[in-house]
Amino acid sequence: MNLTKIVAGFNRRLMRVVSFNYLEIFNTINSCYQFRKLKFSKKTVLIVEQNEFHAEILPGYCAYFKELGYDVIICLRRKNSQSSVFCRLDEKYLPHIFELNLWGMKYCLKYAQGFDIIFITSTILAQKNGYFGLFFDYLGFTPQGKQGYLVVEHNFPSLVDAIQKKRIDENRVFLLSAYNDGQYNIPMLNPNYFGKINIRKLNEHKIFVTVGTITNHNRSFSQLLSAVEALLQEKHENFQIMVVGKGNPEKIPDKLNKYIKFLGFLDFKELYDLIEEADFFLPLLDPENSGHQRYLDGETTGSRQLIMGFQIIPLINSVFGNAYQFNQNNAIIYEKDQLDKAMLSAMTISAEDYQLKCRNLELLANAVRAESMTNLGNKIAQISI
Repeated sequence: MNLTKIVAGFNRRLMRVVSFNYLEIFNTINSCYQFRKLKFSKKTVLIVEQNEFHAEILPGYCAYFKELGYDVIICLRRKNSQSSVFCRLDEKYLPHIFELNLWGMKYCLKYAQGFDIIFITSTILAQKNGYFGLFFDYLGFTPQGKQGYLVVEHNFPSLVDAIQKKRIDENRVFLLSAYNDGQYNIPMLNPNYFGKINIRKLNEHKIFVTVGTITNHNRSFSQLLSAVEALLQEKHENFQIMVVGKGNPEKIPDKLNKYIKFLGFLDFKELYDLIEEADFFLPLLDPENSGHQRYLDGETTGSRQLIMGFQIIPLINSVFGNAYQFNQNNAIIYEKDQLDKAMLSAMTISAEDYQLKCRNLELLANAVRAESMTNLGNKIAQISI
């Protein structure tokens, strides 16, 4: 074995030790004990998110199952449990939370047959410096409630092999956006509900927000910088762009620095508050960027849920707008390389037109929630037969 492989292996082991969460272990022991004592008085669903991310989808799923009359128990990693993701959720929708590490989840899922449904919100387990693959493969078994399981997939092409090999039942899968390629027809279950939001008014000092990992693979910052320069050339200076996300920002020309603020990682309470105060959302998606094309083929950008959930007007490329039901009635749509024109439109929109777009966006969000609830109810009825 060469020295490079030895060093790489040592570094992986070291990272696992450094990132070890001892408090999560303590809470896991208590949670496992409490989990085994559960008593069921009515139909109950167990929601499981085994990763230390994807927490933003959980409030919506809790609300949907509660609306369908289920008690909701949820198993989370400590990082998600402490992220304030449920901070806006009405008390009637709040789940009973068990904070567990992966060992604890595996243990509890072996004793989960008393639940009506096991609802896994990510088919893939992705550990930093650890296991990456199908969660059921990691467990070594398929969790089963009285009506079996349901799962949410976040990137459908990555699941096709597992479906073809019968490791996942296609009829038990949801996606955040509907998918139909002629062979597979996967229904939507989009969790765009986060809890109470306040009705916004258009700010005189316009605030744009963009959320996500700061890489070109996720967002086109070069287009954003060009658009900011265009605003300044048109003598528009009354704006601020808030950038949320981990990663190294691309170098910003000095003359643009005061207009772009990098906030880094925010917990969900901070993120929700920021989006609610902002006027416009910038997904920064480019259909010609190969890294962004996945959001058109079996994967959905998290920006879609935030836009609908907080009814904040997006500035979005028409290709992605068509994919996500955004149009000129509920968004500001632009064509290839025309983000600058879209931002100019945002700077000059009237308060009346802005409020009309917000109302139309609310109608879209409500329609997507209603369709999601119908899809969930239909799927439960289907697996009950």
